[in-house]
Amino acid sequence: MSRPRRNTETRRSMPPGHVLIVDDDASVRRALARLLRAWGYEVEALPDAAAYLGHSTVPPPACLVLDISMPAGLGGVALLKSLVGTAQALPAVFITGHGDHEVRREVLDAGAVDVIYKPLDEQLLVAAIERALARSQAV
Repeated sequence: MSRPRRNTETRRSMPPGHVLIVDDDASVRRALARLLRAWGYEVEALPDAAAYLGHSTVPPPACLVLDISMPAGLGGVALLKSLVGTAQALPAVFITGHGDHEVRREVLDAGAVDVIYKPLDEQLLVAAIERALARSQAV
């Protein structure tokens, strides 16, 4: 990930938004949380799908940033699919270190806004989050 920059010129036709990060890697959660807070988002970082399922809902605009593969419990794709039609369903942006096109297609078919590959490009990630937050506002 590149160094966080405060850049409000590329955003702000809507409120900042709430981003929930679900990733089993604590260092990734910390880095993403720091980066996204620098962009002005409200951020919560959770270690796994179970923690998200036990989390209370947040008002829009809100979105998820999910790791595709989490070794324990539900992975990101299974979590997204399990949320369909529930109050906890939010637009999701996936992150992954694996460039598998079949998994990308599965994730997008499941309703994800985008898949961003590691190492993460800050501009691509923020643009995907903005699209997810806009989708959250539209619902």
